[in-house]
Amino acid sequence: MSKFSEKCKALLLENGTNVYRLANDSSLERTALQRMVTGRRLPGIDFVRQFCRELRMPMAEEQYLMELYKMESIGEDVYRNRQYIHNLIRYLSRLEKGGFRNLPDSSANEVSFEKKYSGGVSDFEFTVYSVLEKCFESEEKINIYTNYPATDGYFFKQLQMLNRRYRKNNVSIHHLIHFQINTALTAQNLQILYNVLPLTLSNTLNYTSYYYYSRVSDEELCQFFFPYYIITPKCLLEISGDLQYAVLHSDLQKIKAYMQEHDRLRCFVKPLFQSSSTPEEAWIQYKNLMPTNVKKLQVIGAQPCYWDLINDRQFESMVNEYCPEFSHFVKSVISSHCFYEEREMNLFFTEEGLDYFCSTGKMTGQIGAVLPALSRKERADALERFLHHNPLHHYYLLSPKISIPLHLNFEVYENKQFQMIQITDELKVSIFTVTESSICDAFWDYTESLKDMENLLSEEETEQMVRGKLMRLKKGGFGLKNYNT
Repeated sequence: MSKFSEKCKALLLENGTNVYRLANDSSLERTALQRMVTGRRLPGIDFVRQFCRELRMPMAEEQYLMELYKMESIGEDVYRNRQYIHNLIRYLSRLEKGGFRNLPDSSANEVSFEKKYSGGVSDFEFTVYSVLEKCFESEEKINIYTNYPATDGYFFKQLQMLNRRYRKNNVSIHHLIHFQINTALTAQNLQILYNVLPLTLSNTLNYTSYYYYSRVSDEELCQFFFPYYIITPKCLLEISGDLQYAVLHSDLQKIKAYMQEHDRLRCFVKPLFQSSSTPEEAWIQYKNLMPTNVKKLQVIGAQPCYWDLINDRQFESMVNEYCPEFSHFVKSVISSHCFYEEREMNLFFTEEGLDYFCSTGKMTGQIGAVLPALSRKERADALERFLHHNPLHHYYLLSPKISIPLHLNFEVYENKQFQMIQITDELKVSIFTVTESSICDAFWDYTESLKDMENLLSEEETEQMVRGKLMRLKKGGFGLKNYNT
């Protein structure tokens, strides 16, 4: 029996009934009900909802049963992967509001780690923190080399804490991480992405990760003799596989030997993210990595894509007039439009992002972010153009339950590649390209599943929502400000 069928059987017992009695007292078909509680056949979702109504289940219990139903429908591994990605995007949205510096649950009155130590922090945790803190305290440029297990969230919380405390640090972290080959363990790879990505997106911490594949699990590494390490210019910390013990060395010859071995290993690994730091570098990277052989892609962002909001001539004119520093690569941007015009795309955006555009005239998380705020008329024209967008582009308004970072776009391709484009309000452009296959497959599955989600507006409903925003905009709504009107 599955978790779902076991829960259904338990619910019948808790409500003092059974299959035969419930079937007699309701319109639920007895055979289908019997097969559901014995795990022989999964019914349709409407049948399950009716089952919940007949048992007068509380909302929280009904939601839990529906989650078990989804898990049974698509498989536990796929369900877990989708949940990881959903939580990751929501987490990034919360972090964005703090400038990718603070953890969402951080306290404004943060107590020192030393005080926490007296309250139960282990010797091992204190030792790791102390080694890292000495690097953050230093005014010199310091490189930290480590292969600390990226599935352990505590290590990343330590780095976040130090990054908050020492805002002007000269630390560069080079992290060697391993992904699981077994696709059944994709959730573990996604957990690594969940831990690594906030540091990668941070604008105050120089963090770089490299990856390789391994069949050895974290549990198996517990049997190895001190398999992990943290190397700094002045010390070496060897760490046990169960993350309970550490041995600190200060011998410079041993430190040098570990650094050389770490450098040798980096010749056999790949950077997890290929990133860029200027608009020019970002666009060159974007063009070079654009997979021309794909027929379909998925885009998740806060707003509709700019190529369905403004035309090429308007884009070129506005860049030349207001952002001449970007004029030299406008032609290259425009020439790429044929790629998007010829391909089917599913594009998911939020009402929050749409309202932001209507209120401010600013596009976010895409190349349109380099443009100045559009005037009221230009915003209305943009929404009019959107209502007549390319028929190969399918737009869906996401449920408020899915929070999307305002300045971060996800482009997911069917050829095992996806890109994250981050453009801040200060026009700092970064593109992060991920080619790790299990993560890319999981993101593709997640974006495909969005179309089947409850509370996702259909294309027709999305169009009606945009029409409503357009009418409100024309009537002077959204508290419009003077943006070159």
